[in-house]
Amino acid sequence: MVWTQDRLHDRQRVVHWDLSGGPGGPARRLVDMYSAGEQRVYEPRDRGRLLLSPSAFHDGNFSLLIRAVEEGDEGLYTCNLHHHYCHLYESLAVRLEVTDDPQAARAYWDGEKEVLAAVRGAPALLTCVNRAHVWTDRHLEEAQQVAHWDRQPPGVPHDRADRLLDLYASGERRAYGPPFLRDRVAVGADAFARGDFSLSIDPLEPADEGTYSCHLHHHYCGLHERRVFHLRVTEPAAEPPPRASPGNGSGHGSVPGPGEGAPPRGGAAVFLPGCLCLTPPSGPQTPRWREAAASSTSSSPRAGPTSSSNWATCWPRSCSSSSCSSLWSWPHASAAAEAMSTRTRSRQRPQGRM
Repeated sequence: MVWTQDRLHDRQRVVHWDLSGGPGGPARRLVDMYSAGEQRVYEPRDRGRLLLSPSAFHDGNFSLLIRAVEEGDEGLYTCNLHHHYCHLYESLAVRLEVTDDPQAARAYWDGEKEVLAAVRGAPALLTCVNRAHVWTDRHLEEAQQVAHWDRQPPGVPHDRADRLLDLYASGERRAYGPPFLRDRVAVGADAFARGDFSLSIDPLEPADEGTYSCHLHHHYCGLHERRVFHLRVTEPAAEPPPRASPGNGSGHGSVPGPGEGAPPRGGAAVFLPGCLCLTPPSGPQTPRWREAAASSTSSSPRAGPTSSSNWATCWPRSCSSSSCSSLWSWPHASAAAEAMSTRTRSRQRPQGRM
């Protein structure tokens, strides 16, 4: 759950060294070590002979020490780093050659990888160093997670957008934007606890029109998620008078339903992919949200919530309709509704992708 502040001490990182006869050949696992565990040597003959530094995940040095090189140690070694929390993988190859001539012992670069020629019976150090913060324990997560909302008034380009809110996983918050909007926008106090960074505007006013964007930065994992919404505020449409349906002879009036072209009315809930917008039951304006620049697949909205506020929902979206990966999990729309005050019964209207 990258966007929640879970305070895990183990970031599910693992390093393992493999040995093969050459590129594309079968490889066997020699040793591995998790960031929250001890190293494991696979072959009994290698125990005590192959070593990784116990502080590898602190100082970023994952080099493999072979205490006494044997002829059977020759081959292509790969140092593999997996970060299951951030879904990252890096690999480094080193080729080891064994010689009986001390004058031939050297290390050189063959254009693709390091080649180390070591003397039989002597120690050899296969170098694998990666001090990027994601592989070490020297950075606090709460300083690495940031969310912010921007707003562009109509006609203003994105590079001149106004900052509305900054939120940090540490709890710090900063409010910006024009005074007429600053006091009416809010994000839940438990945003990083739930992974829900939805923006509420209450009450909604005509001057709120524009383009809103939610930005999620996870510097620890090197991730950036961006969602863009266009908000247009209109006067609520008048209820069309009943009219007879032609050809049925009944004389009873027929009013188009929500799926037949009727505009959103006060108190109705309108769902768009990744955007939840609820209109006030008696307010003078009707908000209409349109999502722009959506690049990932969203799940279908569930049971409709009830509220009188207006929400632009910003949840990371990398899930199918049936399951969520641990990297991009977030609450459903019904969970977001529980945090909103219930003052009127709303009707749900699912919308297709625009």
